[in-house]
Formats: sequence, structure tokens, C-alpha cells
Amino acid sequence: MNSQEPKTPKVDIREDLFVHFGAQNIGKTVMLYNDRKKIGVVVKSEPDIIYIQTQDGVVIEVTNQNDVHPILLSAANTRYRYVMPENIVKSVRNNRTFVMCFFTDPQTREHAVLHGEVRSLSYQGKDILQITSKDGAVHTIDPQLIDIDFFVTEDEADITNFYTNKQNYEIIDTNFKDRKLLCEQLLNSKSFYDNENFYNYFSVRPQVTKRLLERMYKNSPNYQQILNSIVTIESILGTSSVSLLLDPGILSNLEEFLTFIKHYRAISSVLELRKAFSEHLGTLTVYRSMMLSEDEHKFVIDHGIYSRVIYSPDASKILEQFFNEFGTYMPQDFGTDFTSEIGRRIDKRIANHNSTTISVSGYKAVAESVGYHSYKGDKSTRRLFTFVCKVPRIEIITMSGIFDVGTRSQRILRIGELSANESTDLEIEMFVPFMINKEWIISSETVDKTPPMWTRD
Repeated sequence: MNSQEPKTPKVDIREDLFVHFGAQNIGKTVMLYNDRKKIGVVVKSEPDIIYIQTQDGVVIEVTNQNDVHPILLSAANTRYRYVMPENIVKSVRNNRTFVMCFFTDPQTREHAVLHGEVRSLSYQGKDILQITSKDGAVHTIDPQLIDIDFFVTEDEADITNFYTNKQNYEIIDTNFKDRKLLCEQLLNSKSFYDNENFYNYFSVRPQVTKRLLERMYKNSPNYQQILNSIVTIESILGTSSVSLLLDPGILSNLEEFLTFIKHYRAISSVLELRKAFSEHLGTLTVYRSMMLSEDEHKFVIDHGIYSRVIYSPDASKILEQFFNEFGTYMPQDFGTDFTSEIGRRIDKRIANHNSTTISVSGYKAVAESVGYHSYKGDKSTRRLFTFVCKVPRIEIITMSGIFDVGTRSQRILRIGELSANESTDLEIEMFVPFMINKEWIISSETVDKTPPMWTRD
């Protein structure tokens, strides 16, 4: 096919949003929904395929089988400029601005599009947008809550012929202040899933709990297991107890938990049920080795082992986003759920200074080898300390079930005399969320001899 120079189309606009395959699409300006920065002109149209030439001259083939939706933009000259969601408030603050935005409705999961005049507002201390469409409908949207893209223009004429969704949208975070307060309480107390405030917040917000579970785990191959568990828990314990599924320790022992609750009926509170299940699971001895100064070693003995995120000056903000049921558009160098964080840490695609988990092992040799050889700083000013910890099993995430991230090596790990199969031995590496309490540390010792480096075969 010979490509041609993209040009401004001179055709009547269609009333529907998405381009239809097999229709007369030649010359129409379109945008790809799954890559909304790509705008181009249809240069060839067949019953099962559309050829789109983008602004940089590249021709893209779009079929009706590959879940790529070309979106009709306009029969008029396209004068919109793309604006990143994090910059949209600044862009519309000083000028009269009109916007075209595309997003997925968080309730229906359907594609949505809005056109209209936009202005910024303040809601609970956050910047949000108010979009008034040509029919007078008013939409209120927090651009940080959803995956959304904006094209803006200063000319009202550019929006007069556009299709827009008929319903009114109000996508704002009504729980922001309460969730921010919760996260401050969790951080101040250094207590998380065993914290009464956590369940006081989520147990009375069942829809928030379910949306957060969906955001965190919908991409897990075992997500259906969570959905089935919600039904079981609601039928046995009631809606408030679904909040326990937010605890990764419950999810790591989900089948055992569902069996446990069938025989445990003396429930005074959600937290009491968690404590009873924790006692039922018992403890596990794990090891954590770190290169520390004497002062840092003393801090661990006095306070416990913190995940990196707790040291962050943005800890409250990061935690608020972690428990935000909407998630966030803003790219961050931390996971917004434990599954993605563990996977990204193993793949070395996450900055450790914002990690929300602590890596531990059931093998002392693994902990010491990793603790020593993974440290990239000046070893002459520090010593290797190994902490023996007796951690409640409910506080340990193993890479199985919901948390099987599919990145475990299929090889044999060897460290000195230790030999372990990484694909089947779940105790080689485990994770503790947020912190290891000082009460769980039963001993610490200095390792004076350089531990052997791990190998795989």
C-alpha cells in the first residue's frame, strides 16, 4: 500500500464514537484508544482492516480482532494538543479552555468520552476538574483517580460537533480525608493489618473494600478465588468481615481461613477474628541479614525492622495511594499492591527506597548471602548482622496462590552446602509487609566471615 500525506478531512462527522469497520472511513481523522497520543488519517478502509497513517507518517494496520479501537475525532481541523493528566489543572487554570478527554468508566468499565469547557476546582484540598458539555451537563472528575487522557483547545468551535457521553460523571474521591487520616494513624502507631483503625475504616465501606481488592488483584490468575471468597465470607460472617481480605496474610492462607471461619462463630469484632486466626496459624522462624552500622543495629533492636517506605518523607502519601481504591495515574517507583511490588522487586524494576515489603528467608544461608552481596555501599564502615525472627505466619507473604508472580526461577539455588529448588521451595524468599516488630526479633548476631555468593544451575 502506498502511504499518502495526512490531510485535514472534509467529511460529515458520524454520530457514534467508534469507527466502524467496513464503513466509508477514508480521510477521517482518528485516534487509537489504546494509544491515545497516536492521531492519524484513515488512508485505506476494508471490511476487516483499517489503515491509519499517523502524524509522523507511519501506517498502522488495525483489524477488528486485536481489540484496538480507532476513535473518530472530527471532520474539522484538529487543533487539540495533548496534555498529561498530571499537568491538566495547571493548563486550564488561567485560560478559558475546552477539553476532549477519554477514559474508562470506573463503574461500568466502558469507554467514555467528554467534550466541553473545563475549569479547576478544589475539593478536600485536591485539585479536580469540572467539565460542562455543550448540552449543559456538568461532570466532576479527579484526574488522578482514573486512567484518562486530555486534549485541550482554546477555541469553543472545536467542540461543537463532537459526540459526548450522555450521562453525568462524578468521579471524585469522597474518602480522601478519612483515608489520609487512617494512613497517618497506621504510620504513627507502626501497626498495620493488626490495627483497629484499619478495620474501623474498611469494614463500614464494603464497596470501597471490593473496589480496592479489584484494583489490587484483578490481574491475578487467581482473582476469581477472591470473588468466590467474598461471597463465602458475606454468607458466614457478614459484609464487614470482607475487609479481612485486604490483609495479605489472610490471602496467603485463604483456603485455611475459609475453613477456619466455618467453625469459628464467636466473633466480637473483625480484629478479634484476625487475632484468633493468627493464633491458629502460629509462627514461622525466618532470617533477615543486613549491613548496618552499630547505631543502625541498635535502632533495629529498639524499634524493629522497617520496610523502606516507612523511612520515606512521602510515606503518608505513598500509603494513601496504596490503599486508594481508585489507584492513581501518577507513575511511582513503588508498587500499588503487593503482587506487583513483589514481581517488580524480583525483576529489579522497583526502587528499594519505596518498597512496602521486607524480604526474608527460611534459610539463614540465603539471608546472609543476599544481605552481604546485595549491599552496594562501603562495606568497611558496616558489619553484617543476621536477625532471627519468630514472625506470625499471618504476617508472611509467600509467592503462591494470589501472590504467585510467575517469576520464580526454575533452577537450583546453591549457597555453600545449601541446595534448594527455587520453583517449589517457597521459603527461599518470603515477604513481610511494612515492618517486622521488635517483639518478633528473638536474636541477632554478627557475621564476621564473608558468606558465599549464591549460584544457580
